[in-house]
Amino acid sequence: MKKSFILFLILVSSVLFAQDYKVGDHELLLMPTAYTMPVNTSYFTDYEVLLLNYTYALTPTTHLGAFTIFPFRKDFYETLSIGVKQNYYRGEVFQLAAYLSYTPEGSFFILGNVISIGQAAHGFHASLAYTTSVRTDARAFLYMLGYRIDPSENTSLILEYSNGQNAERGIEGNGLLSLGFRMRSEYISWELGGMRNFDDDSDWFLYPLLKATYYFH
Repeated sequence: MKKSFILFLILVSSVLFAQDYKVGDHELLLMPTAYTMPVNTSYFTDYEVLLLNYTYALTPTTHLGAFTIFPFRKDFYETLSIGVKQNYYRGEVFQLAAYLSYTPEGSFFILGNVISIGQAAHGFHASLAYTTSVRTDARAFLYMLGYRIDPSENTSLILEYSNGQNAERGIEGNGLLSLGFRMRSEYISWELGGMRNFDDDSDWFLYPLLKATYYFH
């Protein structure tokens, strides 16, 4: 009886939380959205060839992932981070999700929440995260804002802004602006963009961003 009831809850959850998902909906260029993949699906993302991420949908509302740099150094494993994202509210107008990541090297934690307003194809996203290192006791807040609009079924225009605030000293910089263009098919999405650090006084206007995501389903 107990096993039957658990199976019933899983089936009901799959129906209640089912949503149309297109590859890449789970995030913008860099920031997360509140959207999650269908259960038992996953994605692999490569940022700039250097940064790698694999994430699996444990349930229709739960993501488990691992993030690391490309293993070009013997100590690459020190950058390994484990993360989870939990969508805990889905409404017609907006969705909410909490996320947590942990990096063993340095005992570094990120705990955040994101709200996605509108639809995946045309919506606004805002996130607030708290970051801390148990080893150094450094603490900060990270603010992220993003907007996405789809000119067509297989393309997206994305805009993001992020900034940090030291928990003791307040805002320390002018933030990072990112903009990009996404192209996608059923299984893969490509993003080409640029990042502008407003505190960088070099001749660089935009730092290039290239990102690819493959969706397993």
